[in-house]
Amino acid sequence: MFGTIFGIISVVAVSGLLIFLLYRGWSPLFTPIFCALLLLVLSGMDITTGLTETFMGQFTAMAQNFLFVFLSACILGALYERTGAAQTIAETIFKVIVGKKEGKSRATTGAIACVAVAFLCSYGGLDAFCSVFTLMPIVIMLCRKSGVPRRFVPGLLFGGISSAQLGPGSPLTGNNFSAVFFGTSATSAPIAGILGMVLVLTLIVQYVIRSVGKAYDNGEVFEYGPYKESKMLEKDERPIFILAIIPLLSIFITYTIMGIELYITLALGALLAVICFYPSLVKVAVRNKKEGENQFFVGGKSLVTAIGAGTTQGGNAVLMICIGAGFAAIVGATEGLQTIMDGLISLPIPGLVIFAIVITIFTFISGTPGSIMIAAPVFLPLVDQFGTTPEALHRVAVFAQCILDTLPNNGAILIVMAAAGLTLKEGYPTVFRTTVLYMAIGTAFVTALLVIFPGLG
Repeated sequence: MFGTIFGIISVVAVSGLLIFLLYRGWSPLFTPIFCALLLLVLSGMDITTGLTETFMGQFTAMAQNFLFVFLSACILGALYERTGAAQTIAETIFKVIVGKKEGKSRATTGAIACVAVAFLCSYGGLDAFCSVFTLMPIVIMLCRKSGVPRRFVPGLLFGGISSAQLGPGSPLTGNNFSAVFFGTSATSAPIAGILGMVLVLTLIVQYVIRSVGKAYDNGEVFEYGPYKESKMLEKDERPIFILAIIPLLSIFITYTIMGIELYITLALGALLAVICFYPSLVKVAVRNKKEGENQFFVGGKSLVTAIGAGTTQGGNAVLMICIGAGFAAIVGATEGLQTIMDGLISLPIPGLVIFAIVITIFTFISGTPGSIMIAAPVFLPLVDQFGTTPEALHRVAVFAQCILDTLPNNGAILIVMAAAGLTLKEGYPTVFRTTVLYMAIGTAFVTALLVIFPGLG
């Protein structure tokens, strides 16, 4: 009995320590390895077997499944950033939605435009990791043009990115991981997914209108503070709107509609981006070229630099995801975890509700890939017993993993806060509303929908 209790305490304590150390600025590459080693010791597991087989086994499996996905997505993001294509999309949406609005209406509509840009670019294939770097300067630019206070930037950015993960066919991490681990398609439970996503977006929009409007009434305006705005490209240096959306449309068509493997669709999107954006790369490169350099040469050099930057970002993303998955594998192998899981499964409530709780809790403990990886082998054999389907598990997992994925310990949250010149106290309240709170409501809605109407799964 004591051993069981100690095992549960060990899992919870080490997972909490991981979150605390990451929040305190420890390396996201070293810290999960350190905590995995600590958990192995506390759980009485063989350290050598745990690290070389359990940890590295899952590390290798994740790299095999997702290396080319993240590399392609981040190369695509780098091309959108360096050519100003993302800026073109943002300014076009701003012109259509905001137009010549003034005063309070301009501020609230501009904030909605920020969410729309983040949502559409993310749904179009820009991975959440690279979107943080690609879209944040653009969201700040839109806030400046609309008069939206800078403290709203993180909430608007992550509200758009997180909600883009929810819809059927989304090429983002949660949807893709669920398809792999549950053996389903990216469009699983489409009606429930669309209704849940619309609910979350509606909640975000109404909150933005209310909160930004209140800030305007209180005399708050955009101010730079410690933020240093990055240089934006001139209109004649950027690709036109039609060219800017072609790669994103190709990803949506090939992945969401045609069901082609994600790494292939993202690679195709990146290739189309090279073709569509190359003239812009040349223009920017020529402006900065040294005297005597050949125009064709500097254009090719600029392209290689952009691809190299995207590859570096993608490599870092894959490494962090794989190391996090390795830690999750150690957690999943402990007796303490099994005891927690058995206790949750025995609760006298619908199986899908239990599943949503499990995904939420284990996202807190081990992150998005870890929660899905831990839950899939446990719940897939129970679908008939619970009266549900793998497709329903997939869609609930996509929603539930978003609830606690944007806590203040999240590396992307900390990066955006620092880059925007905001403290957590200043910028996190909007992130909590647009992601944590509204994702919880969306998860409850989708779970209830699939429990009441199982045919939707």
